[in-house]
Amino acid sequence: MNRHRYKIIKQSFFTLLFFGISSLAAAEITPPAQWTANGETIFRLLSGTAGWIIGAISLLALLLRRRRMNLREKTEKEKERKYRDMNLLLERAAYLAKITYFTGSKDMKIRIIGGNADIGLPPDHGQGHPLPEWIIPEDREKLKQYEPHPMNQNMEADEIICRSDATGERRSYRMAVMRDAANQDLYIGVLQDISASIAMEAKQKELIRSLNNYVENERIINAGLSQIVKEENFEKNIDEILRIIATQLSSDRAYFGVFENPARNYHFSREWLNENVPSLKTIRDPRFYCQFGKWYERFANDELLIIPDIPNSQYAEVLKEPGCKTLMCAPIRVDRKLYGLLGIGFIRERREVSELDQSILRSAARLIALAKEHQLQREALDSLDRQNRIIFNTLPVPICLFNGKGELLRCNPAAAAFSNAAQTEMLQKPCYKSLCGFDSVPDICPVRHVLENGSQYTHEIETNGHDCLVTATPIRNREGAITHVLESAIDLTEINESKRQLEIAMRAAQAADRAKSYFLATMSHELRTPLNAVIGFSELLKGSHMSETEQKEALDAIQEAGSTLLELINDVLDLSKLEADKMDLAPEFLNVKEFLNNIAKIFLSLAKSKNLKFRLDFSETLPRQLKFDRKRLRQVLVNILGNAFKFTETGGITFTAGFHAESEKHGDFTVAIRDTGPGMSQEEINELFVPFKQHHVRDAEGTGLGLVISRRLTERMGGRIEVESESGKGTAFSIHLPAVEYSNPVPAVSGEDQAAAPLSPSRLPERVMIVDDVPVNLKILAAMLKQLGIESIPAGSAKEALEQLKIRKPEMILTDLWMPEMNGTELAEHLAKSPDTAGIPVFAITADSQALGNLPETFSGILLKPVTLAALRKSLQEFPPTGK
Repeated sequence: MNRHRYKIIKQSFFTLLFFGISSLAAAEITPPAQWTANGETIFRLLSGTAGWIIGAISLLALLLRRRRMNLREKTEKEKERKYRDMNLLLERAAYLAKITYFTGSKDMKIRIIGGNADIGLPPDHGQGHPLPEWIIPEDREKLKQYEPHPMNQNMEADEIICRSDATGERRSYRMAVMRDAANQDLYIGVLQDISASIAMEAKQKELIRSLNNYVENERIINAGLSQIVKEENFEKNIDEILRIIATQLSSDRAYFGVFENPARNYHFSREWLNENVPSLKTIRDPRFYCQFGKWYERFANDELLIIPDIPNSQYAEVLKEPGCKTLMCAPIRVDRKLYGLLGIGFIRERREVSELDQSILRSAARLIALAKEHQLQREALDSLDRQNRIIFNTLPVPICLFNGKGELLRCNPAAAAFSNAAQTEMLQKPCYKSLCGFDSVPDICPVRHVLENGSQYTHEIETNGHDCLVTATPIRNREGAITHVLESAIDLTEINESKRQLEIAMRAAQAADRAKSYFLATMSHELRTPLNAVIGFSELLKGSHMSETEQKEALDAIQEAGSTLLELINDVLDLSKLEADKMDLAPEFLNVKEFLNNIAKIFLSLAKSKNLKFRLDFSETLPRQLKFDRKRLRQVLVNILGNAFKFTETGGITFTAGFHAESEKHGDFTVAIRDTGPGMSQEEINELFVPFKQHHVRDAEGTGLGLVISRRLTERMGGRIEVESESGKGTAFSIHLPAVEYSNPVPAVSGEDQAAAPLSPSRLPERVMIVDDVPVNLKILAAMLKQLGIESIPAGSAKEALEQLKIRKPEMILTDLWMPEMNGTELAEHLAKSPDTAGIPVFAITADSQALGNLPETFSGILLKPVTLAALRKSLQEFPPTGK
């Protein structure tokens, strides 16, 4: 706009002067004496001391006066007003446009004649001012080469731009000068202050440059972002970013590396190389690699490293091997920490690093940081997704994911197994068919309830044969809308079954508790009854009013009561051993027929007394010998036969045995006992083997432990007991022992026959030492030995026994196990170590039934308390006496 205004004013000014000169010539005005006669230019008139502007005004005034003389008065006034207004307009326009009018001479001295006089020249006192001195030295050569054109009709003149510091600040001016064709020494020119325009143009250029930088940065960033979005491989992204920035900057090498904290070692990772450029990985100078560690703090502060001229810098030696002339490095920060470094090297030629170069370098570094963060986020998401999938797929709880329409999207293997279908099959069917097992959507559908009500829903349902607690939970987006529904099911089948079993167990425990209470009451009764006989008859025997027959009857009653007490205690101990799994078996080959015959003989007299038929029947397949525990099988059969005779009043009892060989060495052994007693109901059969439970209490006595012990013993031997009964039709017990070892040897005298053979009295020892810390026990044993015709040596402790052995040597020693100071086991070990006593048989006497299976080898045998005379005699006869 200013340039256009300047052009108009310039043309107007030159036109005005040209018109004035032409008018003066047309009016045939005689020039003053100072004008030359040969036609010198009119500008000579303007060289007086009045100044350029005064001369111009005088010229115009002279012109106007002359024209007024030739025109009418009215016309002259109008012309005068017109030229005056034009002059004022010209002056005003020049001032506003910062335009200055000047005249000059060939020696480049000028004088201001109008317009804006504020160009730094002092007031004019008739002397011109040298134009070259007003212009700065850098532009003076341009002024010398400037040649003004002669004034012409078009009023066109060449322009130059010059600068001046005359005002105290550097200003720029546009200057145009014309010379008179007739007088080569006279010039007239125009100056316009264009400093503001140039400053604005500079700002525009800077803005355009910034915009170009921004566009270029945006192009690089967009290219890098496109690469990061398209490619998930971090190394490929780095390679492409290095290529982009190296190509953009026309560099020869671009590389990327990371700092390994805390050592701060820089490790090269990726690089882009121009043709014939060696890799940084081939550099052997260790100083080069160490230098990056020295720059660590600089990069940690997010500063760029710019070395524009490496050969002439302090790093010339350190960076010599890479061969770069210019180096640019930018830090790469990830998660607000220094992560790595981006380097750009120029090898072919040195580069003046511009702001645009630095901006591009920063952008590329941020792109690499973004690529790394993108990789870390993707790895974190992948890891989280893998974890979620692992959890989702390995959870034993069925889980299903539905969309906002209630359609099944995913299910885990537990849900598929729960539905007895493959996962793909479940996704192809409605969930109420595959998961819940319904033909249509049920009213209790948890997913539908969540979608309709927007809240979590839990309901217990039975599906696919399972009791399940199903929970549906809504999943909402940021706006709160339900996008998915997560459904899980907890299989309560085992829990409910456990609850049912627990209830059964509780009822059984309560029944057992009641049975134990009954047992305690029964035991109290069973113990008190024989004890009553023992205590009562003992008190009567103390008196002297009983006849010999009455005394014998009293003693028989006391003995019977003691046997009953012993049997009761043994039953309780046997049950305790079985429950604690402490019952040991001692199987041996026995003649099975003789064994069963001997058991049957026990009940012959009872059968006769009750007038019952008793039949023993053996199968033809029964082998000669079977291997089993004589004592425990005898205990089982005696218990069952005893019950059969106890509850049978009429009819009879059948005792049968059979065998089925499964191999050459093993077979199944079965014993059956059938009676014609009152029989039992199914409810009674179910409670038959419950501990402490006795049936038909009115008709029979006992603790109710016999059958329980029999069943436990049979199971301990690997067999089972089966019961068949019906009220009023008798009962049948079957004892099944599988895989029993058998043989058919040549007949021989059985062990029982040998055991039953009478022993010679000479085999009994003549002298036996008895050791016990309880005096009553010593008296009882001494009395029994005396009745057997054996001399006793009593000792109240183990130490006393050792002292007695120094004086007298017995043929056998009976010792209690539990004694103070030195117990029976320690005494036996001491005797075994001494040559004088090592050959004497030692028997243990104890009330501890657990000692039966844990007796040390230093003992020859064991006697359980209470000791009977028969048991004592048998033990003494089993070992021959030592020499006297």
